[in-house]
Amino acid sequence: MIAAATVAIALLLPSGFPRISDWNSLNITLDRSPCFGRCPDYKVEIHGDGTVIYDGRNFVAVQGRRESHIPIYKVRSLFEQFRLVRYFSLKDSYQSSATDLPTYVTSIAFDDKTKSVKDHLGTAVGMPHAVVELEDAIDRAAETQQWIRGAANSTVR
Repeated sequence: MIAAATVAIALLLPSGFPRISDWNSLNITLDRSPCFGRCPDYKVEIHGDGTVIYDGRNFVAVQGRRESHIPIYKVRSLFEQFRLVRYFSLKDSYQSSATDLPTYVTSIAFDDKTKSVKDHLGTAVGMPHAVVELEDAIDRAAETQQWIRGAANSTVR
């Protein structure tokens, strides 16, 4: 009975996602590039200890570097989202031929593992919508709205 339950649970867990040994090595990033308009242009990093580093470049309320801290449960929840979307099995790039749209690059690094995914209108070329949700989850966890829009209730996109 226990063996059957273990097999059932194992089947539900996404495969191919490495385990993390050192939470202090965790580094999650989201880089949103400019477009031929007023798209927010910034990068945010979330570290395993909850440190958030934001670098606002253009079309954001706050330009320059800012640092804050989020609770560890948010970091772990975000890590779980990477696991659930099978991040390490995604393509490295989902790129449309459009030239006037922003590019979003997410990445995760921990222990000796590193992976990034480039999204340039990626859902139009087969990128799972879960990657868009992951991009937005990084923003929510990092609480970037305080720097992008100057208000916690507005959306990035």
